[in-house]
Amino acid sequence: MNNSTASPTPTNGADLADGSVPGALPLTGGSPGRLFLPHALITVAALAFMNWLIIEHAPFGVKQIGASYLIAFYHVPSAILMGVAYTLVFAAGIMVLLTKSVEWDRRARAAAAAGLLANGIVLVTGSVWGKAAWNLWWNFQDPRLTTSAVIFLIYLAYFVLSRGIEDEAKRARICAIYGILALLAYMPVKYAVEWFGQGSHPPKVAMDGAQIRDTLNAGLLAFFFLYSLLYRWKYDLDTLRERSDAALARVRRLEDSRS
Repeated sequence: MNNSTASPTPTNGADLADGSVPGALPLTGGSPGRLFLPHALITVAALAFMNWLIIEHAPFGVKQIGASYLIAFYHVPSAILMGVAYTLVFAAGIMVLLTKSVEWDRRARAAAAAGLLANGIVLVTGSVWGKAAWNLWWNFQDPRLTTSAVIFLIYLAYFVLSRGIEDEAKRARICAIYGILALLAYMPVKYAVEWFGQGSHPPKVAMDGAQIRDTLNAGLLAFFFLYSLLYRWKYDLDTLRERSDAALARVRRLEDSRS
């Protein structure tokens, strides 16, 4: 007797739980979520330590702008790591084109998410700093603040593009090319003052002294933990989603073949 209602079962040792589905694209990269909680706890501790240094260790004010310079301990590390994250999007995009691996596409999206958060913090802290020091929340004549806003929109569009393409291989290829070209748009952010003039952007503030360097380095480390935590969260989330989609697609094919 032919039991047409029996539940389909994976063959060839396939394990739907980990995404090892026959006929599906290979999904590598380790177990999602592993060591996420310790990473999160370290991040919280590092951010708390950084804020303690800002309050108790760093000088309250410096020449030129007084106490408003304290926002730099959030602004400068975020600006540095924003550039690192966007460079990783560029590198992962090249790897997508070379290897055709969807893993690199997931890594590119995770790096873009971290870069976008850092970019947002740069915009917010830059605006707050400008208001405190120069009584301006925003000035479109400021080349660095304006180009930072433009690059934020460019990488926001990266995610809109990614979500708008269903075919996995096509999405990976197109987003890789976009991510590579987007780094060229980031260059004006890095060299905005040198290329376009000072505008309303502040002159470089002297961040000298062991106490300031200690606090700045602690901030760089704390924000590295924060942005890398977002990176792994986004990467793990996309990995689980794609493994689930691959498993469901295989089940549907099995159902169709038996109908």
